[in-house]
Amino acid sequence: MSHALLDKAVIEMRRGEVGDVLPRLLDALRGEIASRMTTLRPAFEAGDPHTVEVQAHALKSAARSFGAMQLGELCAQMELAAKTGRPALGPDDFDRLEATAADTLKALVGVS
Repeated sequence: MSHALLDKAVIEMRRGEVGDVLPRLLDALRGEIASRMTTLRPAFEAGDPHTVEVQAHALKSAARSFGAMQLGELCAQMELAAKTGRPALGPDDFDRLEATAADTLKALVGVS
């Protein structure tokens, strides 16, 4: 995947827009990532394309808005697969999404 884990330019753009509120917004993003991933796992395992599509879309949007580009890209792929009824993504795909979400959460801790 060619995207950086975090796009610093996007984060700095957000900082310019919201100033001192950025740390609170990043805290909210961390909560959003954790919450969406908790909902995505059972939906993925149950083969529930509607829930996967909705959760992946929401997580994609939140991630990209704050520069979490790898996570956003993987969510976009999962959303498209669920939306178009492509053959189910495999467990390795979801494991990669979970690992990227965990790495993103760790990387966001260092952003202030």
